[in-house]
Amino acid sequence: MRERFRVLILGYGEMGHAMEYLLKERQQLDIWEKYPQDNFRSVVLEDAASQADIVLFCLPVNPHREIVEHIAPLLKSSCLCLSIAKGLDEAGQTAAQIFAEALASHQAYAL
Repeated sequence: MRERFRVLILGYGEMGHAMEYLLKERQQLDIWEKYPQDNFRSVVLEDAASQADIVLFCLPVNPHREIVEHIAPLLKSSCLCLSIAKGLDEAGQTAAQIFAEALASHQAYAL
């Protein structure tokens, strides 16, 4: 049997829903939503980030820096940060630039 990764999905909009649908049978998922709706139960960001093998940013670029800076000290050194965001934040930076500046030099990230 294949290893199941613990994946933290950040954001539960259209892309977060799609990622949950695609990954739920193959990976162990935690989902964090800043403003959860109805019966949705969001995980505690700090707890889930410290246990994640992969953090999947299903968010616009604007909140990336705040979230990355908040969770970076909690991430396992083997954790991969992955963003599906396009475009620029308010400062004109891409997700890649934000990851490069805010994550430790050993932390893997991809877009």
